[in-house]
Amino acid sequence: MQIATMFGGGAARILIVRQAEEARLKMADTAEARIDQRRRLIEVARGKRPADLVLTNARIANVFSHELVAGDIAVYAGRVAGLGPVGSYGG
Repeated sequence: MQIATMFGGGAARILIVRQAEEARLKMADTAEARIDQRRRLIEVARGKRPADLVLTNARIANVFSHELVAGDIAVYAGRVAGLGPVGSYGG
């Protein structure tokens, strides 16, 4: 390993451990951010937080009943947060 020859064995181990710890902390921050994002998405779906975009009176294809139904589509952070009857989501 190039780091080992540059710094010597002990220093290289410390550097590798430190880098692994930093990577773990970044992953934890990312995981917390994802959990927080999902929490907000659920709040939008429940109507407790306004959506970024609401497509009102949209035609929604119900693939189970093979029907087209009118409804609202709530979008938050680029993801569909929920579908509901016309007037069910604020934005």
